[in-house]
Amino acid sequence: MPPKKSTHVDKVLSLMAMLPRVRNCSIIGHVDHGKTTLSDSLLAYSGLLNPQLAGQALLLDYLDEEQQRGITMKTANISLVFDHEGQDLLVNLIDTPGHVDFSGKVVRALRLIDTAIVVVDAVEGIMIQTEHVVRQALENAVRPLLYINKIDRLIKELHLDAPQIQQRFKAIIDTFNHLVDGKNLGGIEKSWKVDLARDSVAFGSAVDGWGATLSQFLKKYKTFGDIIQVYKDQEVGNGSVKVLKETLPLHAAIIEMIVKNGPDPVTAQGYRMPFIWRGNPSSDMGMAIRACDAKAPALAFVSRVQIDHGQAIATGRLFTGKIRDGDELYLVRAGGKERVDSIGVFMGQRIIQVEEVPAGNVVAIKGLKDIKAGETLVSATYAGNEHDLAFDPMAYLMEPVITVSIEPEKLADLRKLQALLELKMIEDPNLKIEESTQTGEILISGIGPLHLEVVTHEIKNAGIPVTVSPPITMYHESIEVASKSHVATSTNGKNEITLRLEPLSLQDATVLKSCHVGGEKRGVSKHARELLVQAGLAWPRIEIDGLIDACTGSIPIIYLPSNRGSPVLSTDDTRLLVDTIESIARHGPFVKESLSNLKVIVEAASFSERGEERDPIEITPMIRQAVFDAMNESGVILLEPIFESAIYGAVENIGKLTSLVTQHGGRIESMDQDGSSIKLRARFPVRESFDIIEEARNITSGRAVFQNAFAGFERVQKGMVAAIVASLKDRKGLV
Repeated sequence: MPPKKSTHVDKVLSLMAMLPRVRNCSIIGHVDHGKTTLSDSLLAYSGLLNPQLAGQALLLDYLDEEQQRGITMKTANISLVFDHEGQDLLVNLIDTPGHVDFSGKVVRALRLIDTAIVVVDAVEGIMIQTEHVVRQALENAVRPLLYINKIDRLIKELHLDAPQIQQRFKAIIDTFNHLVDGKNLGGIEKSWKVDLARDSVAFGSAVDGWGATLSQFLKKYKTFGDIIQVYKDQEVGNGSVKVLKETLPLHAAIIEMIVKNGPDPVTAQGYRMPFIWRGNPSSDMGMAIRACDAKAPALAFVSRVQIDHGQAIATGRLFTGKIRDGDELYLVRAGGKERVDSIGVFMGQRIIQVEEVPAGNVVAIKGLKDIKAGETLVSATYAGNEHDLAFDPMAYLMEPVITVSIEPEKLADLRKLQALLELKMIEDPNLKIEESTQTGEILISGIGPLHLEVVTHEIKNAGIPVTVSPPITMYHESIEVASKSHVATSTNGKNEITLRLEPLSLQDATVLKSCHVGGEKRGVSKHARELLVQAGLAWPRIEIDGLIDACTGSIPIIYLPSNRGSPVLSTDDTRLLVDTIESIARHGPFVKESLSNLKVIVEAASFSERGEERDPIEITPMIRQAVFDAMNESGVILLEPIFESAIYGAVENIGKLTSLVTQHGGRIESMDQDGSSIKLRARFPVRESFDIIEEARNITSGRAVFQNAFAGFERVQKGMVAAIVASLKDRKGLV
């Protein structure tokens, strides 16, 4: 009897422990540049998709909404096996969205992987969202490789000759390398610049199924004119581009790039650790992470949670140890132990159950009830320092800046809607949901209009008819100048606080977020303080040493007692202080918008030791009074979200477009011309984005394209404050 032929799953299971043969990769890039079409080609070669359907099936776009819109809106994982020079290679592949409204899912995927294949449309080049995802990959110490896609468009649409195509390649590569060179990764970024000669760049046409590195290309063809001739021959019926798919198969180019330039998990964790992990590198856990040690206690980072038939399925990267069915794990952020129901590996929308998964791999975990994205999991038997478990929080490209109110058409559906929204927040950390205390409305905030549109569509598909308001912009409240000290006492006279406020500069807020300070409920470690100094935080050392947390990364809380003999705050008192300020920060004194970009400097804090005397009913109004009094003295200002936009249009419309941006409170920052086309770099308020894009299409007869990316918050222009405040007060029912 012949031996049983090993299945794809068998090969995956056998390769997971052979770490030199494992690659954790993601496909990232701008929307519509061909990421999922590229994925199809890899799936076809691995035997999981009919080769005839590659480029058409979009197999990893398995949601109906994605198939209808033609864009990827979630991350999809799959484990693939490839033969490379007679040796099997396991590629844990993650396809990601390109639309800016789903950029948070890209950020979460990057924590799981070590190599990113950046897909760039040869015609459109490096777009604004490409820039952002490449920078985010570098922020996570993920090595970016470049695939220049849609070469067919250069030939068939632009009719470029070989020298012109080579110049296009050079321009894209130079821009790409400028992005890589702009991030300091301790010197490794110098070796990460992509180069055709080192096969860290591939080019081709995913829709036609071909691609090559330079070395592969030169083995089959002499010049790029040969490729152009193939397309010309097809046009006149003398041949077919299928010959390119046969001589230069796309999957072979991607695998060649990954094998030559993509690190295995052991190599990657060795240099990634300082950029994604807060713990002590010389601790037992630190050394285990560097070695990707499968014999150490299990340590995993969860980047995604999805709900399937009421059960949470967590997607995570296992950095040390092994996870098995039935294991008990400790959830570091949630603070409790839970038992694993089952584990598996991903096959697109399917999860194949397995008995165990070792370090260095991507795993699906079922059965953890309190799991959320951003959680750290560790073996329940781990006895080391809890500070040595802390992964850096994920720093998102965008934050929720657009809000809609939503209500069920039938009052009987209210609880059903609330329950569904709770599940949505678990699945999507970029979604913010709250019930207005002024109006009773359910408010949903998201990254952009499409993000919110998809969420509301999913609610309706769940059988809950809802009414949705037009989108509005979120604002922040901050202060103009520093305040003097303000003292407040609780109504029972048993608690007292003294504090003052200072504005937090945008530069300092950026440093805090880049060092991932705040929000972990564990304070600020000595290591984190040193990172702040190295990153250039220009505070007096006494303030850095006094930093105890930073709510949302933009409200640092500093304990700086004016009396040097004051006692150090206990852990319980510190947590009470931080939790209370975090609660207060949700609604400011001016128009009930959230607080941002201010330093809270606590000079004295005295809390009763008796639980009933330090209840939130006593503490919250006391601290709110001190903070709000200080804000009113300093002068409250409004901050609004800003879009950075790349605007593409025809030269003859340059005057119309620049005038339009200015009329909507924006400014032009740069202008480039390429033949009859122009590219403008502009910044304008998000509140104006609802109208500006439609007006641009009207005045240019549809010949203007806007690509927007969140660029942070700026102070509302003085001439607009009164109208915005009046609108906010009217909407919220404020007197």
